[in-house]
Amino acid sequence: MAQMDIENFREWLSRKYKGANVISTRIANCKRVEKYEGDLDKHYAKDGGKGLLEKLTLSKHDSLPNHKIPIDGDIYYGTATLKQATKLYFAFMAETKRK
Repeated sequence: MAQMDIENFREWLSRKYKGANVISTRIANCKRVEKYEGDLDKHYAKDGGKGLLEKLTLSKHDSLPNHKIPIDGDIYYGTATLKQATKLYFAFMAETKRK
């Protein structure tokens, strides 16, 4: 089973963000998505991650999310945060040509 490439993702993030806390938070967000929605590498291999990103899309008019990830607090903000981290991982995958 493929696993998220945490070390290379961390290095890739460090070229875009200066704060170690930001980098750690993005990685933790991705791990959380993986825990409930499955391997990010498999999602990327399947359709470039589009299906998962759709599940992580929530409008302010939606009362329930399409994903399985429990969120304490504001569901809209929490979902958007997880989606942003996931998009970063998929951008890392695309840039490093890991299909």
